[in-house]
Amino acid sequence: MPAELMTLTVIAAVVAGMGLIVYFLPSIIDPDGTPESSVPAGEILHRVASEDTCHHAPEIGYTVDDAHAMMRERLDCTIDRCAAKRMAYTTLVESGRIVPASERHVR
Repeated sequence: MPAELMTLTVIAAVVAGMGLIVYFLPSIIDPDGTPESSVPAGEILHRVASEDTCHHAPEIGYTVDDAHAMMRERLDCTIDRCAAKRMAYTTLVESGRIVPASERHVR
């Protein structure tokens, strides 16, 4: 029994020591809590959002012929990530040249 109690005591002491190290070590290493070269989260989110698209869409939109050409040019792009292809796709859907898969089953 005393050996088991000693083992449990050692384990409890090790766990408590590890907890103290994990809790206090960051404040010992960096008392401020902020790195010198930190970047605000808002700036990171803005940068990621601007990189979310592989090709930018024009502000005025596409004609139907331009939309067809854009769809052929952007074969490797998806409409989820490519604003140019998404606008071309939307133009073709609105003109009735493409019927989305979800609408095909309804008709």
